Amino acid sequence: YGLPVAMLASCYGYFLALGAGADQFRWVPAAFLLGIPVALGPALLARYDDDAQKLYRRLLAIGCLLAPVVRLGTGGLPWSAAIADAQAAVLVIDSALVLIGAGLLATALRRGPAEAAQASGSAE
Repeated sequence: YGLPVAMLASCYGYFLALGAGADQFRWVPAAFLLGIPVALGPALLARYDDDAQKLYRRLLAIGCLLAPVVRLGTGGLPWSAAIADAQAAVLVIDSALVLIGAGLLATALRRGPAEAAQASGSAE
């Protein structure tokens, strides 16, 4: 899960550099390197592997869901202009990020069998 988190950080580096008028070729690799400590966080914070996986899924879900918003907020091409200019890549990538983010969030929030049993046992 660490590599996708760092790669998603480079995506944000690109969008933020583009919006600020900064050099994207400098900030994309810098954002990747800044994303490495973020990628290590869940592994260091979690007590168990299952907890780390859920943290990674939540982190990736939020990152994927917010990427199209950040792209648009930093001056990216709006969907209406993308449709008018036949820029299908914008629609496809944004849609894929939203679907992936929603799927990751759904799996991260789902209770496993052990958690469900523990929750039902404590409710009695």
